[in-house]
Amino acid sequence: MARSIESDLSPGSWDCARTAGDTDPGESFTLTVDGDELVVSDAVAQVRTARRRTADLVFERDVSFTGNVVTVGEGDEVPDEPGAHWWDLQVVGTVEGAPFGPLTVLSGEFRIVADVSDVSDEEGS
Repeated sequence: MARSIESDLSPGSWDCARTAGDTDPGESFTLTVDGDELVVSDAVAQVRTARRRTADLVFERDVSFTGNVVTVGEGDEVPDEPGAHWWDLQVVGTVEGAPFGPLTVLSGEFRIVADVSDVSDEEGS
């Protein structure tokens, strides 16, 4: 199910937590501005060590899109290094036929938490 993001052109806040080493299940977002659908033609999602473009890149998230529905992170392997980072989603496309972008539509904290359980340990017990 896609989550609806309606924006006044300010990035929506979307904090995210994933477990180190796991496969990201992903999130889908439906993008609109003032009720008009954004038709996405390109998108980039990145996780960085801090909230600035010059901060070190932790990893780039997989992005797919159809029309105004954007799916971020589905199938990504989360790095094995726990920590608090920052992520954002930037898109390019059209709205009502007029080009826009690049436009940051989502941003927030991206926390990678340590994996504390191991099913293989329990199987051997």
